[in-house]
Amino acid sequence: MKSLLRRMRVHLSLLALCVLLVPGTALAYWDVDSQLALADEDMPLIYGTLNQRMATRTGPSTDYPEPGTFLSKGKQVRIISVAFDANEVPWVQVELTYGKKHIRAYTGLKRFDQVDVNDIPREFNYDFEAILNQDVTPLYGPGTEYSAYSFTLEAGSSVSVIDYENGYAMCDFYAQDDEEWNRVWIPDSLITVVN
Repeated sequence: MKSLLRRMRVHLSLLALCVLLVPGTALAYWDVDSQLALADEDMPLIYGTLNQRMATRTGPSTDYPEPGTFLSKGKQVRIISVAFDANEVPWVQVELTYGKKHIRAYTGLKRFDQVDVNDIPREFNYDFEAILNQDVTPLYGPGTEYSAYSFTLEAGSSVSVIDYENGYAMCDFYAQDDEEWNRVWIPDSLITVVN
């Protein structure tokens, strides 16, 4: 078992190196069938129809805050990826328009009928520890077309890099005051990876 874990770490390190050498890609998404990373142009367009209103979280578990409940039963939603919480419950990253901006959030796969979890690209958590180079207001997605959070992260704050896309890093950080995890998007030029 230790040998398998060691080989997996080496493989993951090589994959991470590929991401660092190929700017602007989203190689963190993983195709279950081929067992290969997916570049932006290979990401499938998957839509699911809601079987209930869509309650959301900023990350893939109930440890993350709720940005809101959106859309009603019967609406179609773009599904980007799937991640599993500690109990192996599948959470899908979805994209929707709220007001005049886009947001990405997570919701339980159970809110969609007839969507096969094996058809959805899996998230691959790089888990790079990083430090912010300057104060930044994080976004709900990888670009300025996404809504901004109502708080600012200060320079020197620690984050864990989950993914990269479109020049942005998807990051987790723990908010001590709120005692909860948050998942946000930050321009990757504003972070320095420390391990």
